[in-house]
Amino acid sequence: GVMSKKDKDGERLDRTNPVIELNDISVQEREGPELLGNTMFWKYYEDINPKYVFKCSTIEYRSLKLMLFETIFYVMLLGVLTGYIDACRGSMTYYTTKAGRDFW
Repeated sequence: GVMSKKDKDGERLDRTNPVIELNDISVQEREGPELLGNTMFWKYYEDINPKYVFKCSTIEYRSLKLMLFETIFYVMLLGVLTGYIDACRGSMTYYTTKAGRDFW
């Protein structure tokens, strides 16, 4: 990836990342519902400030919690669909294999 410039404390100097710019917003904006579900948390998850993750009312915590539930939902959906496809074709596979063997 592209390396970004950092200052002596390890903070990034480039301000093009919207998650880094969240460090400048007020407490009311941080605890409000406006940014919940914003895709910038998926794009720049490595730049989320850990200081705000441990307070349950902040947008960082709520966004990470939403991302966790979305991931669990998609994994469960994938499992259900895979099981459904396997259940639907399971009997067909048996009968087509048997028909193929009977033919030869």
